[in-house]
Amino acid sequence: MLIGDPKQDLRNRGAFRQIISGDIPVEYKPENHRCPIKHVDFSNSFIASEEHQVSTKEEGTLHYALESKCEIKKGIESDLFDLAYIYQKNARFKTHKEDKRRIANHLFYELKILTRKSSYMKERNIDQQAYILLRKTINAIKIRKSTSEIFNELEGDLAIVMDKRDKGKIGSAVGEYKSMISDEPGVLVNSIDGIKGLEGYNCLFIVSSQLAPYLFKEVFDQNKMMNYLYVGLTRSKRNLTILVTKEVENKFGHQYIHQQFKNLGIEELTI
Repeated sequence: MLIGDPKQDLRNRGAFRQIISGDIPVEYKPENHRCPIKHVDFSNSFIASEEHQVSTKEEGTLHYALESKCEIKKGIESDLFDLAYIYQKNARFKTHKEDKRRIANHLFYELKILTRKSSYMKERNIDQQAYILLRKTINAIKIRKSTSEIFNELEGDLAIVMDKRDKGKIGSAVGEYKSMISDEPGVLVNSIDGIKGLEGYNCLFIVSSQLAPYLFKEVFDQNKMMNYLYVGLTRSKRNLTILVTKEVENKFGHQYIHQQFKNLGIEELTI
């Protein structure tokens, strides 16, 4: 038995959609036990009819808001929303919250490979030593040591000379971690990748310029981006607010945006 939803394929492998459209007998379960009818009906308008879902949950609201007209940062930081998420971070919305573990794991992985090259460490627990180096490296990043200083410390701790390849891989992982903890302004939200499988009663879906053409039905392709849109629209158990970012406002214009949401049957909400 295989269980999956082709509409939530964020890696765009297409395996479940191929199974459904093939000769293998498949039972498609249309019940959506999370979202209210209003949300399900709306999300159904973006997908193929054979993949439509049904809901029996009556209660629920669906609104949109313009970033330029609301105090969205205050709403997010005051925990007004159970989930706030965006496809891809920008200057005002950061996704470090769910990226932190992935980035730390990447740095640990590269440090573990480097540790294996040390004859000094061969008789020791590689994982334990790599973890010690990870904590030391993270601390060096936090106190703003340069990447070359971090290289020198690693070479001293491991009694090795790092080659160009080593420095490239460790430098990339260190740079990624530095970027994550930078003082660049922005409010922390989740990425759609990070909230897949999660749910909340009050959700904020921040629509950036990558997904806007799909939301406004200028693009109808059933591809990876449409799947991201679908996942974003189906996280809420009760109230969903679609936030239009300033980039989308500038690209499409207020008149067009208001008209599109009117066509979609969604009313504006001021936060």
